[in-house]
Amino acid sequence: MHSGKNERRIYNRTIQVLKGKFSY
Repeated sequence: MHSGKNERRIYNRTIQVLKGKFSY
């Protein structure tokens, strides 16, 4: 079973959070 979709979703979410955190 491939869990690439889930990983991609988490990855995108993490990037969004990081961008928001580092976005002063």
